[in-house]
Amino acid sequence: MEQCKGAYACVAMLAGFGIIAFRDPNGIRPLGLAVRKNATGNDYLFASESVVADASGFSEWEDVRPGEAVIITRSGVARRQVGKAATFAPDIFEYVYFARPDSVLDGISVYRSRMAMGDALADKVKTVLMENNIEVDVVIPEYPANT
Repeated sequence: MEQCKGAYACVAMLAGFGIIAFRDPNGIRPLGLAVRKNATGNDYLFASESVVADASGFSEWEDVRPGEAVIITRSGVARRQVGKAATFAPDIFEYVYFARPDSVLDGISVYRSRMAMGDALADKVKTVLMENNIEVDVVIPEYPANT
């Protein structure tokens, strides 16, 4: 991980060994793991959003921590912190544009985060308008009902 710079969340299948998944040390890109019990053991799923696990019948969603590697083999699941501790800096665009509103990223509801950002923006706009004595008129065109 020290050789890679930037944002990444990787999942790879290693033939004859298992699956490995890891996330950048800053947690910029989201990645999570979910489990589904079956008749012979467990199924595992890696995804960037919790909603994928929900829709596929998986449960026990858990985020892969920044700088962490998860290795799944026939004998079990191993988790290792392989990246040095860094400043947690998730991509704001995941919360604003990319993720579905019903997803949870790093334990934070995307819908609730969007509502909180909207409230903060509204408070900021209100403050700037009052401080600068700016009046705003909202003009809405009205069309005849029978057009």
